[in-house]
This record gives sequence, structure tokens and C-alpha cells, in this order.
Amino acid sequence: EMLRSLVGSEMCIRDRIYDFWASIPSDKLAHFFSSSVLLSLCLLFFNDWVSIGIVVFSALFKEVVYDDFLNKGNPDTKDFLFSVLPCGLYALNVFI
Repeated sequence: EMLRSLVGSEMCIRDRIYDFWASIPSDKLAHFFSSSVLLSLCLLFFNDWVSIGIVVFSALFKEVVYDDFLNKGNPDTKDFLFSVLPCGLYALNVFI
């Protein structure tokens, strides 16, 4: 009985995580993962703050210049936030 309820609760947690992950639009996940890769590559060659600056600048450049000024896409604040989220998570992990 207890084993069955434990398995059920684990499945419930897994389903909630999956539902949350599936609720995030794929373009936002693409911004998150591409910025994660960029941050990882920058950290191989630069210090922490320079790497974070490069990622934030590239996200800002993409949204303001590429999307808005050149009209190549839709400028979106959420895209920018998902792009800089890896920097925030890295800073929380390293500096706190």
C-alpha cells in the first residue's frame, strides 16, 4: 500500500515538472539553451563578469537591433529574459 502511494506521488511530481516544462514556448527554450551554450563557451575563455556581459549584450543586441531596428523578428521582453536567465542562474550558483 505504501509503495503504491509513493510511486503515485513520484509520478505526480514528474508529471508536474513535465507539464511546467511543456508549458514554456519552444522559442523561449531556444533562447535559454542557446544562451546557456554561449555562456559556457565564454566561461572557457573569459572571467565570470566578462562572460555574463557578453551574453547580456548579445541578448540585448538581438532584441533591439536585429528584431526591432532591422525588423527581422518580433522584439519581446520575455525572449530577453529567457536569454539572460542562464546568467542569473550561474551567478546564483557561483556568487551566493
